[in-house]
Amino acid sequence: MTDPAPHANRIGLYPIEREIGRGGMGIVYLGRDTRLDRPVAIKVLPEAFAADPDRLARFEREARLLASLSHPNIAAIYGLEESSGRRFLVLEYVEGETLAQRIAHGPLPVDDSIDVCRQIAAALEAAHEGGVIHRDLKPGNVKLTPSGDVKVLDFGLAKGGTSSVSGSDPSLSASPTLAVSGATGAGVILGTAAYMSPEQARGRSLDRRTDIWSFGCVLYECLTGRQAFSGETVSDMIALILQGEPDWKALPAATPSRLRELLARCLTKDAKKRLRDIGEARLVLEGGEVSSASGALAFAAAEPARTPRLAVALAATFALVALALTAMLLLRSPAPAPVRRVSVVAPPMPIPPRDAALASLSPDGTMLASTAVDSTGTASLWLRSLDAIDGRILPGSVDGAAAFWSPDGRHLAFFTQDKLKKLDLRGGNPEVLCPVTSYGRGGSWGTRGVIVFSAGAEGPLYRVSQDGGASERATTLDSGETGHRFPRFLPDGRHFLFASMPAQGQQHTIYVGSVGDAKRRERLMTADGTPVYVEPGWLLYVRNGRTVAHRFDARARKLVGEPIALIDEPHRTQYLGAPSLIAGARGPIAYFREQSDLTRLAWLGLSGGAEEAVAIPPGPYESVAISPDASRAMLTRRTSQSEGDLWITDLEHPAPTRFTFGPGRTDRPVWSPDGTRIAYSTDRSGHWDVYVKAIDGTGAGEPVLESGSLLKYANGWTPDGQTLIYEQIGEKTGWDIWALPMQGDRTPRPLFQTAADEQFGAVSPDGRWIAYLSNESGRGEVYVESFPVPGRRHQISTSGGSGPVWRADGRAVLVFVGTGAAVIDVDPETGRAVGSPRPIPTVEDAVWAVPSPDLRRALVLVRTTGARDNHDLTLVDNWRTELRRK
Repeated sequence: MTDPAPHANRIGLYPIEREIGRGGMGIVYLGRDTRLDRPVAIKVLPEAFAADPDRLARFEREARLLASLSHPNIAAIYGLEESSGRRFLVLEYVEGETLAQRIAHGPLPVDDSIDVCRQIAAALEAAHEGGVIHRDLKPGNVKLTPSGDVKVLDFGLAKGGTSSVSGSDPSLSASPTLAVSGATGAGVILGTAAYMSPEQARGRSLDRRTDIWSFGCVLYECLTGRQAFSGETVSDMIALILQGEPDWKALPAATPSRLRELLARCLTKDAKKRLRDIGEARLVLEGGEVSSASGALAFAAAEPARTPRLAVALAATFALVALALTAMLLLRSPAPAPVRRVSVVAPPMPIPPRDAALASLSPDGTMLASTAVDSTGTASLWLRSLDAIDGRILPGSVDGAAAFWSPDGRHLAFFTQDKLKKLDLRGGNPEVLCPVTSYGRGGSWGTRGVIVFSAGAEGPLYRVSQDGGASERATTLDSGETGHRFPRFLPDGRHFLFASMPAQGQQHTIYVGSVGDAKRRERLMTADGTPVYVEPGWLLYVRNGRTVAHRFDARARKLVGEPIALIDEPHRTQYLGAPSLIAGARGPIAYFREQSDLTRLAWLGLSGGAEEAVAIPPGPYESVAISPDASRAMLTRRTSQSEGDLWITDLEHPAPTRFTFGPGRTDRPVWSPDGTRIAYSTDRSGHWDVYVKAIDGTGAGEPVLESGSLLKYANGWTPDGQTLIYEQIGEKTGWDIWALPMQGDRTPRPLFQTAADEQFGAVSPDGRWIAYLSNESGRGEVYVESFPVPGRRHQISTSGGSGPVWRADGRAVLVFVGTGAAVIDVDPETGRAVGSPRPIPTVEDAVWAVPSPDLRRALVLVRTTGARDNHDLTLVDNWRTELRRK
């Protein structure tokens, strides 16, 4: 074969150092990627086969198959390229000797054989789960790195597991590396034939069990230093494969019985009786019972033989000694680690997170990433190692939220208002992976290098490479669904859990999706949010406010048995479909505690006046709205995690009475300008709709917005009470502000519908302006725009802002900034800010504040004495011990 490159020492852009191997599917060279300064393996299709469509198709299939596999024990592919009409693969160059070269020096010790073959089994397991059969596993295709890792090479003969290989090819296509070199057919490579399965030798259809046979051959050779089936010719080898048996006596005496059993099951000639899943082999090799230290006695007991009575007596004595030693070890074995529940301090920010959807534990459970907000309302990512006292804000993470980890724990992916990004924790600036429509509702990073994520509050899930690029749909919405959220990958890196929206009542339908098939899904269960998968084989989720653990067969994607309840009661997340628990694949779990604080109602003078208590007994009040004449208040009172209603009270003679009567929760009450009606949002139908009810209590509440967006919240009214202003989520535009006429056909119209989020619309008392929040600058700021016809627009806040409230004369706007507030004077003719914002005093431990129409005082909800907002996480370590007890 001639050098395929136009220059002797270069193939395409890659300088070539030397040839490092050759086989039936090409020659492999050691080259260098000068752009990234790393060695690479260049595999070139032989010149004699370049014009053969079948060979060429097989070569291209190798590239696609290798690209679909991402596993630490599989050599990676960097690219498929062409130069001077010749195609070649750019592959990971793996340093070290091949397993064949290592075995040439003699058999491996039993423990080394177990370790090497355990890693080979893990590689095959990942390939099989990806629908790939290797079909040419042999010691020559396994590299041993200097660090002791194993890399399986050369999937060029592999084929998708759903296909079969027939025996119609007279050149033994079932084992293509039995290749010929030259037109005469001389030079048959004999190495591969020794590892062919009986069905492969007969040219029959193949499945993953052919790799299991070859794996058994490799394991046998590691232990003995010789091939399981060897002969002088291919015919001799095939005859032994079809009719002979390995020399079992050649196995070392220290070979554990479990290892002998595994070999026998792998090398069973009848494929129907052979080990059916290479994952079973991996589990056996990972178990302590196959170590050489315990194998000799186990083998002696299992090996049938005719022995004299003295030998029998000695064997019995040895058995008793072994039993006694085992009992001593069991008595001395440590007790299970005790369950520990400890508090983890949240970031020291003015607005720390207290929602599980905004925090994430690393896969090994050693680091916590969360979203924190500073005094200007700017979000960033905060990272803390659990073995450290303090955490740190991650540079480059401004506007970042809802982070999730890479499988190796080295990167964080996170959302901004219009992008999905990733950040290398070892240093460097964030990289943009792809655009999103708004802050996503959850993402997950799989072991195969694929990220599945929600691009906004509504719509299907999408997938993108961990290296970025164009995103594709990962799920498809069915009729009646408005969105899919909070995906969580399963261990195979191919399947993922996700929540479907809307759900009936307070629970969501949980499905299993599949990467690469957006229409495929399997219904799993209903739950309050997407379950979290943790090793070894558990799903954790919340049911009726309690954490439960449910056995889960990740391979079959089936629940097993009944759930086991833990004592933990997490705070319910505010994001529909989100898990209320935080967990890595291994290690502890964590959650925010359910808030049980009581609040009291008080007046606060906005010019520095003293606090004046309102004579209402403290209760679980969460928000308050004040009537236009400031004589009455509407409060939201929570009764459980999933229930809450409105209560109304007179402020001069306080006596709260219930105003709504469930089911579900209520939020965002807004008085009409004449004080006769209240608009509010409720999730009684399973998602947030807007209702209107008369203040005199007549009627049960009329739904005015039920269809369309999953999330809809009332903002306010126009001064004439004829139009309701509300905000809702758009699939591609995030939060938008809409107007709903309260008479006629009630056809809503969008007021602000851009790629940025617009919220908290408030129309001025004269009806000429509307103030609202927009984060188009990357931070929430308050703008004033002409109404009802937009066009004249001015930014009035400069240091962040939210929740604008007009003064009754229309000449000032109160803006909430972080934990404080400020009053901004506004010219009613131009809508421009006049002068500088005037900060107003705040109340320590205030959880909600609403100003009176004249902005002279505010009605505030204050935590009762000694109460506090539980921003800290509860970390539960060794929780599996609790499951064993139950």
